Amino acid sequence: MSLLIFTVASGEYLEYADIFQYCVNQSYPEYSIKVLKNYSDTVKFMSPCMRYLIEPEEYLNKYDYYYITDIDMMILAEDKSIVDFHTEEMRQTGLSYSNTIRNKEALGSERMTGLHFCTPQWYKTTHTEREKYKDFIIRGEYGHGKYDDETMLKKITMGSGLDLPPRYGLIRRHHGIHIGTIRDFYKKKYTTIKNQLTYRVALKQCIKWQDVYQSGGNKIISKIKNKKIREEFSILDKYTMGRIKCSI
Repeated sequence: MSLLIFTVASGEYLEYADIFQYCVNQSYPEYSIKVLKNYSDTVKFMSPCMRYLIEPEEYLNKYDYYYITDIDMMILAEDKSIVDFHTEEMRQTGLSYSNTIRNKEALGSERMTGLHFCTPQWYKTTHTEREKYKDFIIRGEYGHGKYDDETMLKKITMGSGLDLPPRYGLIRRHHGIHIGTIRDFYKKKYTTIKNQLTYRVALKQCIKWQDVYQSGGNKIISKIKNKKIREEFSILDKYTMGRIKCSI
């Protein structure tokens, strides 16, 4: 079963593109990748919302499944592949997509997660609703809020007449390590960042990250111009190495 991993990037987030693609290629060489950069001059800013609204038209009939994710999600191989995990969930729910509704976090049940797995049918069913929100963003009327992308996904789902998914675990849906975890707590002490990573990153992921990092990922990261982003990866290296050493 074929899969296209799809995301967008602009501004400083372009700095993550090369290491994002490297992680996918090292972890799942059988999957295809499309990173859409600086989408259009008609859009005054590249809202994270756009990754769900844009149809990868030249790819839409080429793949069995699509996984829309964050550019700063370092995807790593797991015992159960991305396709196997989500297709199993879709068989359970009978839906044309795999996602879940958040619970205790900010805005709670108004949000789905930003990690969205779907079929070509999902794109067709949601076309009208997605075009509506695309117009909102082009006019600058939507997409400025921190959680607009995730609240929008729920609105699009409901507006398209699709059933909402039952809630499943959130952490296990991170098929890798989200650098946003470090960025969100960047100004905090390392012990605070470490606690957050311990909550979100499993030992197996630490080992996989070090495999990717040592096999060439470190060289890609060293070329990142943004000092803060390089420091994020330095913190991740420190944490994953420490976690591995503690497990020996």
